[in-house]
Amino acid sequence: MSRKMSIALALIVVAEACGQSPQLRPRVIMPGEGVGSSFWLLAPKIAIVEVERAKWLEPDLEMTPGKLMLRLVAVDARVENVIQGEIPEDLVRFYFFTNSLTSDGGYSTPRMWFEPGERYVVFLREDGGYLRTMADLTGPNIRIPSGRHQKLPVSSDASQMGDPAVTIATAALTPAADHVEGFANSIQDTFNRLLLITTPSRLARLLRPLLTNPDRETSERACLALSINFSYRDPCFAKLLDSADPVVKQQASIWASRKRGGEQRLLSLLRDDPISLSISGTVGDLAGDLELFIFDQDVAVRHQACLALHRLFPLREFPNCADLINASEKFPRPHR
Repeated sequence: MSRKMSIALALIVVAEACGQSPQLRPRVIMPGEGVGSSFWLLAPKIAIVEVERAKWLEPDLEMTPGKLMLRLVAVDARVENVIQGEIPEDLVRFYFFTNSLTSDGGYSTPRMWFEPGERYVVFLREDGGYLRTMADLTGPNIRIPSGRHQKLPVSSDASQMGDPAVTIATAALTPAADHVEGFANSIQDTFNRLLLITTPSRLARLLRPLLTNPDRETSERACLALSINFSYRDPCFAKLLDSADPVVKQQASIWASRKRGGEQRLLSLLRDDPISLSISGTVGDLAGDLELFIFDQDVAVRHQACLALHRLFPLREFPNCADLINASEKFPRPHR
């Protein structure tokens, strides 16, 4: 930490010790506002940090009369990776408002929190010389159970390099040497939180490499996440029915009836209405959504997925389709 930063942080700590909280006001996203992923990704500063301390500050602020009280929290965290903007890779302090805890029928747990000892992606801005979260009370709150990355892992898709959402998702779902013991069990929760900043098909590309992870628990949980969240039927699913993990086995049994059969339905949709198979519902993500069916357990479905992709995106190459198409079958290309 630079001498200037050290002095500034020391002055803040002394001021707070004397009962002087920063004069900040909450920025709360109200239900129905639907800010979207761009709100978070346009944060001036994005980083992966390890939280050291989280301290409640006085006083409470009334958000909803008689119902919701907010209180400022100061967080000291060590910056490990800077994804966007400029942040000293050292100890920093940032602030956020969350709900005050009450025992009289109100909130008994904070709706937003940064747990000491855990890693998070933080989306920060400056406000009156203080670092603050982009919004208060709610937020992505994306934990990084994958461990410390000395160097951020890079997406295999060159077209996505430099995209902060891809960088965050890749770091969160790529286990480092010191990943936490619960990394495998957290895969589904991490997937859900990452959906606030990126698309399902992008996350599927990061889950699939985990299927070959040497850790059985990690590979099974990745397979379970793919099976629960996507319509294509990965060949890995059959093995989950015999898993030694009772939770995985139970979940697989629940989903087995939904995954069993369905070839004719998928073939019909891929042929006549492929857009209905888009998870995100946007044309921009359609190719990524349909590419997942190239990995379906049924060769006819894989073949039909390739036909749909080449029909809808004639100018794009789909390397995974090369072995699925008969050598005598040529895809029509637009005349130049």
